[in-house]
Amino acid sequence: MNAVRLALILLLAAVPAAVPATAACGVPHPLSTANGTDPANRSFIWSATVFDPFYFPGYAPLDYQPPFTSELTASFWISGMGDTYGGMGYNNGTRNLVLTGDLAYGMDPFPVFFGSELNTDWMAAGVDPPNCPLAGGCTCLLLNDVDPQKTHGLFALVGAANDPVGGTFFNLAGTDPLGNGLPIVLQEVPRPTVMNVLRPQADTVEITLTVPTRSAGVYEAASGAGCVCGPTEFLIRQQLLPRDSVPPSGRLLSSWPLATLAGGGVQTPTPTDGSVTVEASCSGGDADVYLTTELFFDSGFSTTFVSGNSIPVECGGNLSGEFLLDIRSSSPLPRPSGKRR
Repeated sequence: MNAVRLALILLLAAVPAAVPATAACGVPHPLSTANGTDPANRSFIWSATVFDPFYFPGYAPLDYQPPFTSELTASFWISGMGDTYGGMGYNNGTRNLVLTGDLAYGMDPFPVFFGSELNTDWMAAGVDPPNCPLAGGCTCLLLNDVDPQKTHGLFALVGAANDPVGGTFFNLAGTDPLGNGLPIVLQEVPRPTVMNVLRPQADTVEITLTVPTRSAGVYEAASGAGCVCGPTEFLIRQQLLPRDSVPPSGRLLSSWPLATLAGGGVQTPTPTDGSVTVEASCSGGDADVYLTTELFFDSGFSTTFVSGNSIPVECGGNLSGEFLLDIRSSSPLPRPSGKRR
């Protein structure tokens, strides 16, 4: 093996002492992005805008920074049987896949960093289900991250078929430039599309939005043709800023209050490709309304970070006449202009 490939495998943090010692499945049942030793059955993981890999023969995809940020989160669950509350359902439960090193990557002394790989097991400490997964079902893997500038949330969702004997493998079909399986790349959470704007009063604006079902970042593993884990639904979250303020950054859900339904009422998740009309009030003065997506998947799991901002929608008595401003909200994620050397 090439000496560089003997790089130290970095774990993002030490195993927390608080992780329960009990295991869910009594025999090994791996979950991995590598199905055997053939490179064609091995997929690497990284976040778009965070990791922009080189490809050199004999090496895993590499770049000058880690494949994702320190804010990466990850969950897995059996399709239709997961539960977002700890201690229930068929899912990773209290096991933190990042802090336990289940998502690991290598580095070498240059320094460069390699794409990440997933290696965990249903019998690992903290996993919820009382039994091993049965044949015939699908397992969903959800990864969440945020770009370094905190301007858009990122996600990847992979569905893979359960194998009660061999394990569950999330490697993708197809090959990268070096013959590895195609990578699992976290992509931008889809931004909400503004479809219509009404102003029943000078200090009130009603905004109709939609979010698509299919988007970049959704994958089916080579083992799991037909394993669809979502997206299924969405919620719209919002911020109001004084007119012509710098657009908001920060993607934490807690920074983006849930938008109220038009006419009042609590918003509940809307099926993707459907539409919802929300309301914003700016009685304190002219404002710009920004809206974001919280995206939901099978079994009620959702993105840890909201999407990038929608186009700004004006609220108040003084309007520019450009209610739906033409900004580059639908353009692809920006790519670095050059390598960091």
